[in-house]
Amino acid sequence: MDSTLLQQKINDWKRVNEYFSQSSVASQLASDEKQAVVFLLEYWKNNEFNPSACEPKIELLKACDKLHSANREIIEKSKTLRGLAQTFYTKDAETFNQFRVALGWKPQTKTPTPVPTSGSQNDDSLMMIRIEKWAKAYQYLKRDDIIPLMDTDELTAIEILGDMWRRPKYNPSMKEEAAEMVKVLVASHKLHSANREIIEHSKNICSVARNVYENEEAFKAFKTAITKYYKDNRPPERIPTPTPTPTPTPKKKPTPIPQRRDTTIIIKDVVFANANDTGEFINGWGKTLYTDTQFIKPKIILSSEYYGSEEITVLVKYSDGESDTLKYTVDFAGAGEYLIPGWGSKSGRAFSSYSYVDYTFMQGSKVLYNTRVSIKPNPNAPKAPVISDIKFGATDYNGNIKVPFGSPLPRGIQYLTPRIVVSNNFRGIVTLEMVFQHESGSTDRTTTEVRIDGAGEYTLVGWGNNDGTVYGQNENLRFTLNHNGKQLYTTVVKIGSGGNGNNHTPTPRRQISSSESGWDRFNDTISSIGEWFEEKSEIIQGILMFLIGAIYVIVVIAAWINEGFWSALLAGIIGAVIAGIAVYAIAIVSSIVLWLLQLIFRNAWTFIITMVLVLVFFILPMISFSSDDYDYDYNEYSYVEPQTSDTYYCTANSLNIRQAPSTTATSIGSLSLNERVEVLEIVGDFAKINYKGHIGYVSTKYISKY
Repeated sequence: MDSTLLQQKINDWKRVNEYFSQSSVASQLASDEKQAVVFLLEYWKNNEFNPSACEPKIELLKACDKLHSANREIIEKSKTLRGLAQTFYTKDAETFNQFRVALGWKPQTKTPTPVPTSGSQNDDSLMMIRIEKWAKAYQYLKRDDIIPLMDTDELTAIEILGDMWRRPKYNPSMKEEAAEMVKVLVASHKLHSANREIIEHSKNICSVARNVYENEEAFKAFKTAITKYYKDNRPPERIPTPTPTPTPTPKKKPTPIPQRRDTTIIIKDVVFANANDTGEFINGWGKTLYTDTQFIKPKIILSSEYYGSEEITVLVKYSDGESDTLKYTVDFAGAGEYLIPGWGSKSGRAFSSYSYVDYTFMQGSKVLYNTRVSIKPNPNAPKAPVISDIKFGATDYNGNIKVPFGSPLPRGIQYLTPRIVVSNNFRGIVTLEMVFQHESGSTDRTTTEVRIDGAGEYTLVGWGNNDGTVYGQNENLRFTLNHNGKQLYTTVVKIGSGGNGNNHTPTPRRQISSSESGWDRFNDTISSIGEWFEEKSEIIQGILMFLIGAIYVIVVIAAWINEGFWSALLAGIIGAVIAGIAVYAIAIVSSIVLWLLQLIFRNAWTFIITMVLVLVFFILPMISFSSDDYDYDYNEYSYVEPQTSDTYYCTANSLNIRQAPSTTATSIGSLSLNERVEVLEIVGDFAKINYKGHIGYVSTKYISKY
C-alpha cells in the first residue's frame, strides 16, 4: 500500500480509537457491540492474521447500526472502523502486518534481526515478519500428515516457490514463474474447505512470494535475510540445507481444476432475510418475514462437498397465485453457506399483499429443495409517517420550480408546493389531505398520493392556479397536512412582503394550538381513541387468550383436587377441545370487534355517524316497542286526569315506579319506605298511581292501603 494512503488510514484509525474511548460514547453501545469495538481496536497488537475471527465482529457492528438512528456520528464512526478492519484484517497477511508495523508493533522473536537492505526500521520488521511467516508455513505444509491432503500440482508449486530463493542470482523470468505457482496454490484452496489452516499457510506463502520475487532488490534482501535465519536457527525438518547449486527452472504448468468430491448438490436448508437495495442485512435469517420486506435474500446451506459453478433455477409462487422464475449462477466450493441476490423493491411494498411465498430450488429439471416463507405484518412498523418539518417552494403547472424550497415566497406565485421531511422509517404509498386556510376565511382542500421509502424529503403536488390569483395577497396562510382524518402537521406560511416560506412555526402532530377550534380538539380526541385500539389490538387479544388458558388450568387443577387424577385428565382433554374452539372463536370475534371500534373512532365524523345509527336503529325502536306493547299513549299517562283515588303507602325500602305495568318498562322514579302515594286503579299485578302529576305504575306486592 502506498505510504501516503497508509498514513491516511492510520490517522483515521487513531480518530476512531479516540472517539470510542470516550465514556459518553461507550455508554451508548450495547454490550456485544462494545466488545466487538474493543476486539477490532486491539486485535493488531497480539494476534496473528485470521480473517475468520474478525469478520463476525464486523458483521455484528453493521447489524448494530439500526440501534443508533438518533446518533448518526456513532454510525459513521462504526462504518469507518469496519472499513479499516475489512481492509487490514481480512485482505491478506502482508497487508495486516504492514498495518500493525505502521502502528508501532514489533515482532516478538529471540533470533537476531536479519541484515536489512533498505536501512529503515519498518523494512527490517517487515522482512522478519515475512521470514517467520514463510518458515512456519513451509514447515506446516511439509508435515507427513498434511502432504496426503494435497494434490501433486499443489505440492510441486510449494517445492518450486520454496527453492527459488536458493538460486545464485535473480532472473526476470522468476517473477512470472512465481506468479504461475501462486495461481496453482490459489486454485487449490477450494480443495481444503474442511481445513482452513492449510488455506491460511498457503496464503502466507503466496503473499510472501508475490513480494520477494517481484524484483532483483527484493530477491537479494530476502535471500540474504533467510540465509542468515536458517544459519542462526536449526532448519525445520524436511527443509534441506541451503545449497548454492542452482535448481533448473521447471516447465510452467497450467492451473489445475480442483476435483469434485461429491457429484450431487445436496441442500440441507434455505433461510431468508430482508435486505436493502445495497444488499445490507436488515432482519430475518429464518422462514418468516414481514410485509414491509424490501428484498428477500436467500441463503443456501449446502451439506455436500460439491465443487463447481452451477445455474440454479428458483421458482417463486406467491399466495395470490402469481409466480416468477429466476436463474442464478452459484459457485459451490464444498459444504457451507451461499448467498443468492435478493429480489423485491426498495419501497418495501413488493410483498405487502402476500401471506406466504413458496420457493423451489432446481438444478435443470431436478428439484433440490422446497420451502415456504411466511409473510406477516411487522408489529414494529410505523403506521403513518412522522413529519418533522415542511419546506415550501413555488412551481408552475408542469412542476418546474420557480421559487426554490425555503426561499421567500412573493405574491402571485402559481402553485404553492410543500416538501415534507419524514423522520421515521415508514414505507408505503399514502394519501395525504392538504388544507390551505387563507386569512380571508376561504379554505382550499386537496388530496395527493406520495410514495414514502423511509426517512427523507418528499415533494408533494402543489396547489394554486396559472394566473397566480390564489396567492395574490400578502397573508399568513395556515397549512395543515392530514392522514386518515388525523393531523400530521400544521404551520403558518408567509406569502408576500418578503416573507420566508421556511420561517414558520410548526405545530407537531396532535399538539393543540391556541387557535385550534373545538371541533379539531374533538376530532383529535376521537382519533387518539381509534389509534389506541389499533396499537393495542394484539395486546387485547393476547390478554383474552391468556384468560382462556388460565381458566383451563384452574379447571384442571380443581378437578384433580376434588375428583382425582382421571377426572382431571378427562377435564383436561375436554377442556383442551373447548379452549381451542374458544381461542379460535375469540380470535375471529375480537378481530371483528376491534376493527369495528377502530372504524367507529377513526375520526369525529365516523363517531357521530355511528351514534346516529345507534339512536335510529336501537334506542328509538325500544321506546316505540314499549309504547306499542302496552298501547299507552304518552299523553295518556303523562298528565293525570282528575279521578277517584285511594291512598297507599310503600312497604319496601325502595320501590321502582315504571312507565308501564311491566317489570321491563323504563323506571321514572322510586318510592321510599312508608312514603304515601295515590292509587288510581289496580291493573293486574300493578297499581296505577299519581306520581308528581304524571302516571306511573308500581307493584301491588309492596304497597298497602293507608
